[in-house]
Amino acid sequence: MTRGILEKNVTLVAGSRTSQLARAQTEQVIALLQAANAHYHFDLRLYSTRGDRELEAPLPAIGGKGLFTERLEQALRDGEIDFAVHSLKDLPVDDSDGLLLGAILGRFDASDVVVTRQGIPLSDLPPGSVIGTSSLRRQAQILAARPDLETRSIRGNVETRIRKVTDGEYDAVVLAAAGIARLGLSDAHIERLPFSFMLPAPGQGALAVQCREDDEKTRSALAEVEDAVLRASVTAERSFLAALGAGCSAPVAALATSAIRKGRSVVSLRGRVLAVDGRALVEVTGEDSDPESLGRKLAGQALERGAAGLVAGRTGRVLPLSGRRVVVTRAAEQSDELVSLLESRGATPLVVPCIRIVPADGSAQLDEAAENPGGFDWLLFSSSNAVRIFFAKLGSKNRSGRQELPRIAAVGRSTAAAVEAHGARTAFVPAEFTGKALGRELPIEPGTRVLAVGARDGTGDAERELEARGAKVTRVVAYSTEAVRMSAAEAAELEAGFDALVFASGSAAEAFAAAVSELPRVRKGLEAEGVCVCCIGPSTAAAARSAGLPVRLIAETHTMPGIVEALVDYYGAQMNGK
Repeated sequence: MTRGILEKNVTLVAGSRTSQLARAQTEQVIALLQAANAHYHFDLRLYSTRGDRELEAPLPAIGGKGLFTERLEQALRDGEIDFAVHSLKDLPVDDSDGLLLGAILGRFDASDVVVTRQGIPLSDLPPGSVIGTSSLRRQAQILAARPDLETRSIRGNVETRIRKVTDGEYDAVVLAAAGIARLGLSDAHIERLPFSFMLPAPGQGALAVQCREDDEKTRSALAEVEDAVLRASVTAERSFLAALGAGCSAPVAALATSAIRKGRSVVSLRGRVLAVDGRALVEVTGEDSDPESLGRKLAGQALERGAAGLVAGRTGRVLPLSGRRVVVTRAAEQSDELVSLLESRGATPLVVPCIRIVPADGSAQLDEAAENPGGFDWLLFSSSNAVRIFFAKLGSKNRSGRQELPRIAAVGRSTAAAVEAHGARTAFVPAEFTGKALGRELPIEPGTRVLAVGARDGTGDAERELEARGAKVTRVVAYSTEAVRMSAAEAAELEAGFDALVFASGSAAEAFAAAVSELPRVRKGLEAEGVCVCCIGPSTAAAARSAGLPVRLIAETHTMPGIVEALVDYYGAQMNGK
């Protein structure tokens, strides 16, 4: 392609996620495209993805399939934008229908860095220090070298994660070096981790520009900024990941470099597969002139050397939930976190969505609340769904959501994280993550004005407690839940047997009970010895029992990680004869 054949006075629209890092990356690509195609004009359109909105999930190294990309891909197919800029590591290894990677560029550092409060190297952190990461790849490599450290899930943009370290919530956080550099965050206490310690995710540090297959105009423009040498390297890395078939169930790392030797291009690849707890590791290296073939070949070697067991979630020791079939009943778009956590403990999740989330579109009450939230003393959120829908409504009113908001209270940490993801701060979270605790503990005086945003079928516990204390509470419905009809395939999976059934809401428990009322084998299975019906908290447990479900376990910490830890303790006690 040559610049001379490109049309003049053409405008191409770029799509980007809303985060500061995503925008910086997209603006970098636009600047390169503008320099290479002087007669083109470029516009930018921003989108919020599931990965930006659903901040509870501890993400694997490459994320759930399409977690950060599917909204932008849909915008491409709909013709809203002409190209989308992604971090390559966020893209699934298979091209989406009708789309391709028009350019790969921009990798100047593929490494990971650790950010600490006082600049202490990772090797010198005291035992028990808490390291923030939602990447199984990073978690496994940290624990392989420092099993005395604690890794804990952390979400939010780069600035939010670093703030959680400076605020003392974590002792350190591990991030991609490229993201730190693109944001110009050089004043943090940053230690670059050598590749001998931590290999990156396949494609880490590189930018991928996605476009439509049939859009010759955009493909021609993107060809001007393509880095062919980098494409060869990341093709080998992504081929390694694809051939392992690992998905997000095992930590996989890979790094390739390209060089010219004796007149031909040669790619060198180093791949690593680990157990989630870092206690087992398989590493392979090799080189070839065909990057895709090299990735497949080294993946085959890794599988032969034991990576197959790691990819399947098996290590030299039995993971605490190995062999357990656990039914996940959350709404389909919200099941990723629990699925990931269960897989990391060896379980086989069976995703059977029992409800869907339905925003309260056309609600005059919600519109009015979004028009004037500053008329209240406190803004109370009962769930991350309420946060997401309220801030979307706030955005549609062309409001920033910052100066005009009152102090914000959230029922739990995941809800507070969702608030932070929208650029706001949470002033209060109760010690126990329940509506009752929030209503009893929120610091108010009689007459305090509270705007409570939640679900139509919420418990109302927080509101009742606050009203009993003299608060003036305005309750706004942001969404409702609807039962989802169980498919024949899902019913067959349940009838094949399960070890545990997890409920994160009373509505899911009620919908499940109704769905299996005519499935006698499933109802009988619920009563089987060793089968555990687990609920996230007491309100959910009460709803489940009212629906006729035999609740055996309530999570002590009312979060997704709390559910999984409760199951680990429950089955651990069984194994030990307690």
